[in-house]
Order: sequence, then structure tokens, then C-alpha cells
Amino acid sequence: MTKRQTVFIIVVNAAISLVISLSVSLIMLYVFLLSLEVVEVPVGPGAPAQAGSTALPPQAAATPSPKPTMTTYIVQAGDSLSGIAFQFDVTVEDLMRANGLTDADLLFVGQELIIPIGGLPETPAFTPIPTPTKTPIPFEPPTPLSTGTPLSAQPTPSGIPLPSSETPAPSPTKGSTPTIFAKPVDVEITEIVGAGNIAEEMVIITNRGQPVNLEGWTLSDLQDNVYTFPGILLWSNDASVRVHTGLGENTATDLYWKLDKAVWKTGDKATLADKNGKINSVYELGD
Repeated sequence: MTKRQTVFIIVVNAAISLVISLSVSLIMLYVFLLSLEVVEVPVGPGAPAQAGSTALPPQAAATPSPKPTMTTYIVQAGDSLSGIAFQFDVTVEDLMRANGLTDADLLFVGQELIIPIGGLPETPAFTPIPTPTKTPIPFEPPTPLSTGTPLSAQPTPSGIPLPSSETPAPSPTKGSTPTIFAKPVDVEITEIVGAGNIAEEMVIITNRGQPVNLEGWTLSDLQDNVYTFPGILLWSNDASVRVHTGLGENTATDLYWKLDKAVWKTGDKATLADKNGKINSVYELGD
């Protein structure tokens, strides 16, 4: 082998080694760049959690509060408003609001109450925002009670503690209570005024017993003319209501038959019956 051939072989081997080294370097550089590639992670519901991050649970959709269910209850002897509220798991305040009551101690036997099962929606109260002061509060503000809080944990307006797990709960339907009127139903026709004159003719009905709801009661004469009472509460202590034969708008003390001619005449008989047809009073119109 000549000297020239030897030099040629060395140069070729050096060139091949250089090419191999460059190829290996380029491959390693390519792998390194791949490891630095930025991966876009989708954002939003259903996106996979990124490494090193804490996946937050999805927020539950707000569930609307269930609408209250209305039912009715007829007051029995021995009932009280707090006892009825305890029986149906409603608050005394909601019971009073649903029935337009202003006195929690005023009930009567046979009274029909609306029971707002599930509670009534709160009425927003617009009160001025108090100016903050540095005066320390001597007590912890009470935690608002939700509709799901047991009635035994809620305060009663009357200040009477509700039964707890340590004190046996009294039966709401047993025993007597001063809130129930002891007088029987005693409604009568006391006078017929202006008989024969459509402009003045009216029947005066007086309650001498406990409060009575006259809804469904009837007033009739001998000629089969019948007036049916609307829902009106006739209180006790000789409270009266006047039934006019002619036209007019009903009020708490005056009702209108809305006929176009007079009904009552000499020798006629007025009969007052309750909604079950039981005759409570008969009034004969004399000479």
C-alpha cells in the first residue's frame, strides 16, 4: 500500500466518523426538543386534569325550592294553633300568615284552616342598613333556621318551650285549651225590616254563640226563594249581618240578594239553615 492510499483511507474514516457523530447529535437534539414540546390542555367541562393540579368537583346546579303544598284542617275541640303547627310540621307564623290570623290564641271549633306544608315563601323586608360601630356585640347573632330545621329547635312566639328529646311532647289533641269557645252554634233571625219595599227590605241575622262561617248557609221563604251565603265569618258577642233583597256590593256586615223585586210580605216565614240543611232559626212575619 502506498503512502497516498494510506492517507486516503484515514481521511475517509475520519469523514465517516464525523458524519456518524453529527447524526447521533442531531437525533439527541431532536429527542430533547420533543420533550420540551408544549401540549395544549383543553379548558372547560370534561377537560382532563393537568399533572400536578387538583381537580375541582363540578358545581351542582341550583335546585329550586319546592313549592309549598296547601291542605286544609278543621279545628277540633281541644286544638291550639301551636299544636296544629306541630302536627303538620309548619311554623305558627306561616300558619297565621296563610290564614290571615292576627291572634294566635283565637280559634273556634269548626274553623277551616289552610295548612302551608313546606312553608310559605319569605317576604323580603326592606330595612335600612345600620351604620357599623365599634360597640362589641354581647352575644352571638342567631343562626337563621331553614325550613328543614325541626320544629323543636325553633323558638315559639308565645314563649312556651316546645317539647325536646328530654321532655315528653304533650298530645296536641288532648286536654282543654282556653282558645276554644265553649258556646254552641246559636245563629238566629232577629228581625225583617222594610218588608215589601225593595229599597229598604232586609233580614237581620245575629250570632249569640261561637264564631261561625256562614258559607253555604241558606235563607229561604215560603215561595221557595233561596239565598245562599258566601264565605263570611260571623263573630260572637251578638255580631250581626244584614241580608238586603236589592242590589249592592257585599261587605263584612251587609250582604245583597240582588233581586229586582221585594220578597218578604205579611204572613211569610223566613227559614235559616246551615250548609248541611239543619234549620237553625225560623222567623214569622206577622201583621
